[in-house]
Amino acid sequence: MDRFLDVLKTIHALNGSPEYLGTISASSGAAVNSFTIPAGTLLMLQPTAAGYVLPGSANTVTVTALNGVKLDADEKFPLFLRTPEAFLAWLPVSGAADLKVWRLH
Repeated sequence: MDRFLDVLKTIHALNGSPEYLGTISASSGAAVNSFTIPAGTLLMLQPTAAGYVLPGSANTVTVTALNGVKLDADEKFPLFLRTPEAFLAWLPVSGAADLKVWRLH
């Protein structure tokens, strides 16, 4: 059972539909979002392959296997960005992978 399913159903019922913000693509090494993510936002993340994600307050945030949260391929993961966090760093475990980002509101 997808651990996010019950949370997503509750949030959807209370707050409407997710709004797609963009995709973070990493082909060799880590990448940081180039699209706007409002601080204080509840996000839903879904990677195309396993990787590590880490929020930060500047586009210089650096994610590694030691400090990032590991996500599995196609996992849906909720993440609340605290103020002033507005950036996500994404690092695939191996090769190239994308991280899709939605705003839940």
